[in-house]
Amino acid sequence: MIEWIRELVVAFLMLAAAALAPQGAPAFQSPYLPPPQTLEALLAPAPAPVVTTAAAIVAAPAGGCALYAGPQIDDDVVLEEIRRHDWAPFSAETMLELFRRESDLYLAAENLCTDDHGIPQINRPYHGSWCDVARVKVDLRYAITCASRIFAEQGISAWIAAKGWLW
Repeated sequence: MIEWIRELVVAFLMLAAAALAPQGAPAFQSPYLPPPQTLEALLAPAPAPVVTTAAAIVAAPAGGCALYAGPQIDDDVVLEEIRRHDWAPFSAETMLELFRRESDLYLAAENLCTDDHGIPQINRPYHGSWCDVARVKVDLRYAITCASRIFAEQGISAWIAAKGWLW
């Protein structure tokens, strides 16, 4: 009973202090919490994330691969990114054609490259997703590795082996 009365008195004193404080005075801000935001800031739409060519495949929207969701990234940019990884003996053009044809693959990659709560496992500690076991950087090789595993799990690993996609 005494503890209940003590908590009631403390709550009353805190309310009184808040009511007597000058209106423009800054409130105490814990160094361990992010600064408070206004309601307008919380309701404002978040800025669009910058999706690089390397991360676009894994971070694909429901419509398919983000690389081909719109005109903002053209084939030359994608080809350059593919060539930068030097995937001999595969030609960059062949890989680009695979990315174009298998747009539904990226939605599957997005679903599989998340933990049990749907949180993308990009540059995060291992939480159960096989896509980030090695904590590899999310790039085109990473996305294709995810894709080849999806193909293999669907029982068409012979097709991948024929194309040379398993490494």
